[in-house]
Amino acid sequence: MIFESLNDRGTPLLPSDLIKNLLFQLAESYGHDPETLYNLYWQPLESKAWKSEIRQGRLNRSRLDAFFAHYLTMRLGKEILAPALFTQFRTFTATLSRERIPDLMSEIKRFSSIYENLTESKGESSDETLFLSRLSVLDTTVITPVLLFLFDSYPSHERSSALQLLESWLVRRMVSRLTSKNYNRMMLELLHLLKRQTEPPTTTIREYLLNQSAESGFWPTDEAVQDVLLTQPIYRQLTRARIRLVLGGCNRALAPTEESATSDLAIEYLLAPNLRDAPDEILDTLGNLTLLPKKLGATASTASWEKRRSLILETTPSGVNQLLPLDFGPQQILQRSVRLADSFCKEWPHPLSIPVPVSVPASRPTPTDRTRITLPAPPQVDIASHVNEVFGSMPIGTVLTSVQIASLPSAFFGLGQLRADHVESGLRLLPGYLNIIERNPLTIEKIYVAALVKESQPPDPAIKRKHYTETIQILLSQGLLQPDDELVYREPKKNLVHRARVRHDGAIFAGGREFSSVSAALTHSVGRSANGWEWTIVRTNLTLSDMRIQAQAPKFSS
Repeated sequence: MIFESLNDRGTPLLPSDLIKNLLFQLAESYGHDPETLYNLYWQPLESKAWKSEIRQGRLNRSRLDAFFAHYLTMRLGKEILAPALFTQFRTFTATLSRERIPDLMSEIKRFSSIYENLTESKGESSDETLFLSRLSVLDTTVITPVLLFLFDSYPSHERSSALQLLESWLVRRMVSRLTSKNYNRMMLELLHLLKRQTEPPTTTIREYLLNQSAESGFWPTDEAVQDVLLTQPIYRQLTRARIRLVLGGCNRALAPTEESATSDLAIEYLLAPNLRDAPDEILDTLGNLTLLPKKLGATASTASWEKRRSLILETTPSGVNQLLPLDFGPQQILQRSVRLADSFCKEWPHPLSIPVPVSVPASRPTPTDRTRITLPAPPQVDIASHVNEVFGSMPIGTVLTSVQIASLPSAFFGLGQLRADHVESGLRLLPGYLNIIERNPLTIEKIYVAALVKESQPPDPAIKRKHYTETIQILLSQGLLQPDDELVYREPKKNLVHRARVRHDGAIFAGGREFSSVSAALTHSVGRSANGWEWTIVRTNLTLSDMRIQAQAPKFSS
């Protein structure tokens, strides 16, 4: 079992071979029986599976080498690079006593079994198995040291919620196409916190990830994710395996009792691209994609929607394929995107989507502890660029006050560098897709997605300023809304129901006041920034957002 430069296969020694040599040399020098220790602890690591090569980043390495790198990272709390693996292990064992040799070998065997289950997607529950299979699709191994610690330190029922948080953070960032370059550092920081904390791992992971504000680590909100799923051509942006993951998650949220495995399913367009009923930007969005047991085939690619719909409805999964309308075009694609984006957020929820008390660390300064700094007014063009960036990633209907806009960081201003009065001074250069709905306090609403406006038709700021009044009037003219329609907005947890009424001229009457914007009316009613397109029409039990989709859809097919 002891080698110098070649192992028993006549090939150069791997770091794991050197580690094996070192351990048994130490055991023999301390008077242990190497054969007994080998049979008890090391023999399972001699299988072909452990010697097979796996890809990690740009490197191919043996599975056993990869395990020892993750194990040492978990034990030492620092990144272990491939060339330094054996050197770091030798330092790790330099002060090992005679009694600790069998203990260390037993620990290696225990963690190698955990690692084997992680890499083979073998969880102790169906949810854990699903998590591990999805992790393999995400193709990120930097989280492995954290998982080794969690799976060794906590039983399945205690780590389940922690794994869901990690999965939500990873999947949301993947869909948003955010960088993973800082994941190594973050996972090491999280590992240190988990080792020091006595509280459940869920609390530690939740607070750590929520406290990330930089682009390299923040947790995309529901609004940010929905904006991506409604507007971005994910068919061209994500790998096929990751699209299956997204659609499979949506299906699981819509049909929880169905089989969760989607790796063998085919990705199919609902509206075939060659029919050219809509631009590629719409055809490649989430709302036009589905999963089927197999491709529909060449003949179906030129078939009518009625024929394609019939073929699709005969198959599973049913969640993403249910409620397909008899007519299908750009309007229905957008409607379906909204529905699937909502199911995505239910499958991978953001913690702030569910009210949970958040404890503020004692070290965090309170507002009264902070020194107030008077800043000179920055250039108006920078303020306008800041406002444009803040609203750029947010969905239609987002309402923010000047205080909220100033508090958010951008490429132009960091935290604390902008004041509300600075935002107000930059109104002259406000982008055309934003609308001022209140002056005191200054409140701005996003009224359309700039990316969906044709370049050949530049926005006219004068027209866009009254966009929502015109939209409500369009809903009235099309019969989607009727004069005196009653609107309601419910807050079940507060046991409150807010009411409003649609005027014949498109204005909204709520709380004894008249508003030209639905969001201004709802913001006034609930006492905080709110998306007014969430008002529900009592007569139809549909939201204004549902109606707006129908009114705006012709823009995509024109």
